[in-house]
Amino acid sequence: ELALSRAGANSVAEAEAKEREAERERLAALAEKEAAHEECVAATADYLAAVQDVDAVVSIGVNLQDYGDLVRDAAIAQRRLAPVAPACQSGVVDPLDEAMGEYTDVASEWNDCIFDDDFSCDVDDLDLSTPWLAASVALLTAEDFVAGTDGANA
Repeated sequence: ELALSRAGANSVAEAEAKEREAERERLAALAEKEAAHEECVAATADYLAAVQDVDAVVSIGVNLQDYGDLVRDAAIAQRRLAPVAPACQSGVVDPLDEAMGEYTDVASEWNDCIFDDDFSCDVDDLDLSTPWLAASVALLTAEDFVAGTDGANA
């Protein structure tokens, strides 16, 4: 009977030890994920801020000169970005690159229209809202990832 009770106690102790180890591993994995997220946020902060600057002015109105300057600044931040982890790439960098593609295309279209040699383009008729909206949606994806509200960090 005593041997049976010791075996039961050992079994319980082993189960508790396994539970503690599993919890330690879970906490370590969570800490690693949080550290990777913080590293991503830090690595992409300048690029994110530069794209946010472009987005901010298109919602209130901007002239081509100022717009071009902001898009150029964002492109510089984009080029200075060091390689990041795959989750950071897909969560932040890819959406920001998508937004930059839209912003760059708009800058080209707007510029081409202003300097149109055959006067076939009227700047007042340009509707840039669709690409700007697409850029804003892409930016929101990156912002959600950074904020941790996209579900990836849950």
